[in-house]
Amino acid sequence: MSRSTSAFQIDLKSNFSGSGGAYLYNWSSYWAFQSDRCLKTNIVDAESVLDRVMAVQIRRFRWKTAQLDVPPQLGVIAQELQPLFPDLVEKSPPSDVNNEYPDGVLTVASAGFGPIAIKAIQELKLQHDAKISGLEKVNGELRKEIDLLKANAVAASNQADQVQNLMQEMAQLKKLMTSAEKTSRAGDSPEIAGKTGPVVE
Repeated sequence: MSRSTSAFQIDLKSNFSGSGGAYLYNWSSYWAFQSDRCLKTNIVDAESVLDRVMAVQIRRFRWKTAQLDVPPQLGVIAQELQPLFPDLVEKSPPSDVNNEYPDGVLTVASAGFGPIAIKAIQELKLQHDAKISGLEKVNGELRKEIDLLKANAVAASNQADQVQNLMQEMAQLKKLMTSAEKTSRAGDSPEIAGKTGPVVE
């Protein structure tokens, strides 16, 4: 660890997990970690993390050394996180004055949750987009089927109208034929035939 002579910047350079240095600018409340490409090698895309993120247990707990009026905190347990994200868990060297933990304790690099959360969100977005695309495809197919059904319904309605018109025309023709038959029968009757004119001998 090294401190710059400037009162506005603390430079902490650590070999912890081979990571770069960390900086506290102007005594602010956040740390800035080195991330320049020139400092890195073997850069590849990260593997899927979503399933492991969903398995992380978020706990409420109290520190043993905390005062009673301190409310429970939100966080993870190193032993539970280690099987899922071993890169985030390290063992610190023994530092307890009373030698209560001679083998050291597990620590969690909380800053690593940021990239993991971003990766999980990206995976969720891809899954969401895939589902939306699938639903849009199904919706498009259903719309085509609905349009086809509408077209068939219109065609069937037109055919029904044509059939009804034909039936009406047939009914009218039947009436005309019936009327014509009655007229023809009346013309063949002797009484009516006798009234049509004098009989020529």
